[in-house]
Amino acid sequence: MQNVFFRYNRDKKEAFLETIKYTILVVMLLVMIRLVPLFSLAAVLLPSILAIITYRNGMALSFISSLITALSASVFMEPLVVIYMAFTVGGVGMIIGELSYRKRKPALAIFAGAFMVTLNILLLMFAEASMLKVDLLDYIINIYRESFEIQKTTMGLDMDVDTFLLNLRRTFPGMVVCMGFAISSINYFLTGTILTRITKRKEMSSLSEFTLPGNVFGGMLIIYLMTVMLNYTEFIYKETLILNLTIIFGMLFFLQGLASINNFMSKRLRPFPRNVITVILCTVMPLYTFVVAIGFVDAIMNLRRLKK
Repeated sequence: MQNVFFRYNRDKKEAFLETIKYTILVVMLLVMIRLVPLFSLAAVLLPSILAIITYRNGMALSFISSLITALSASVFMEPLVVIYMAFTVGGVGMIIGELSYRKRKPALAIFAGAFMVTLNILLLMFAEASMLKVDLLDYIINIYRESFEIQKTTMGLDMDVDTFLLNLRRTFPGMVVCMGFAISSINYFLTGTILTRITKRKEMSSLSEFTLPGNVFGGMLIIYLMTVMLNYTEFIYKETLILNLTIIFGMLFFLQGLASINNFMSKRLRPFPRNVITVILCTVMPLYTFVVAIGFVDAIMNLRRLKK
């Protein structure tokens, strides 16, 4: 049986040196993120580095790397942020790396990574509320309120700030879960791309091969129908529940649709234009509904004829 903690695809010395190299890279990126706000989005990509360590060298070296990173970051970051970064970056990276090494389907690794991100965000909010006596959601809402009020005054925008903030509060749980899926998905496919460059062979499934498990669609349908039935009860949070489930299901079908479109493009376009189109599909909001519709159809009809 493969040792989950120590895995040497090369000699031990090379594995340790590679782990140290990637750990230094993570710490350097954290320093850049701290000093240059422009690099803040790079934090989303950090779990992929820990996933590479886990995939090639095992969870023990990945854990040691996470610990060293956390200790280094504690010098210039707040304790709660360091803990969140350590558990999110290290946890998601180890989950993706280990499940990928064991050749589990991409959906399992992505779902597990998304669960880890969501759990860490909830724990962070609980810790903030307990230690600082601050409701993190109210704090976020107030920041948005001040920002929109300034924009409304300086730019003369005609916007209903209170309605927008009410919808933001109602959809916050669904948005957190979607953030988890987005972070997990990005790091899974980025890890696969980097590993392919390192080893010169395909190590993990590509985006075009991603598909939701065969029983997920049926489960989603049952959950959604049962939730819709709450319209005929006195459950006061039914609208919020339905709205958040719609957001989460939409995100899952978006991933499925993106994979289906990539599968179609992979047979006709070179990597560069395919990647450009993928970025456009992910960033241009009017295209979101189109991609979700493709994913919904693919989930039912299996347009790519992939084995579930």
